[in-house]
Amino acid sequence: MKRETLRETGIVFANGLLWRNPVLTAALGLYPAAVCGSLSQSVPLSALLVAQSLLAGLLFCAFGAALPDWLRPGAALALSALCWTPAALLTERLFPGSAALPGAVLVLQIANSMVLSRLNEYAPTHIFPAVAADVLGCTLGSGLLLCAQAALRAVLRGADVWTGEGGGSGWLGGAPALPFFGFLILGFLAAAVQAHNLRRARHAGKRRVTRL
Repeated sequence: MKRETLRETGIVFANGLLWRNPVLTAALGLYPAAVCGSLSQSVPLSALLVAQSLLAGLLFCAFGAALPDWLRPGAALALSALCWTPAALLTERLFPGSAALPGAVLVLQIANSMVLSRLNEYAPTHIFPAVAADVLGCTLGSGLLLCAQAALRAVLRGADVWTGEGGGSGWLGGAPALPFFGFLILGFLAAAVQAHNLRRARHAGKRRVTRL
């Protein structure tokens, strides 16, 4: 592979990891933050997201371009469902007991809007290394965000960070355990990232003007 291609792949990964992560820039796949208030919940769910998305992304990269545009969204959903089972089995093997997580949240990963958007919009039109970089960047970034908000919520309510047990002794009481609190944390993070991206865009514009 050419060096330029490797560099571009690294940029794709870095952008997906944070600065253009779909969770922070497009509010996709936010719902796990509603229920993940500890690392014992967020870490397995993040691992499931990575495994499912990587498998589905590489498969859709292989044949997605051959499908007509109108068929791709349905095919992406079907492929996501197909890849969910092996990903869930792997997650259970890595984190025994993860199947006991709220069932609706686990199953909803099949229709995770972030996963479906990357499958439908990116995977069919890019090469394998770029798709792998995009999937890993977006999912690892989303997983880190999910874990960060879960850990912060546990700390704020005075609970054990891993198990989420205890709590209520923090200065916010039991408020961080409420579903909206996870969305609130991600909202502040999204605002910070958007502000950073705007500053980068302004600086890039000034450099272009200076060169002219």
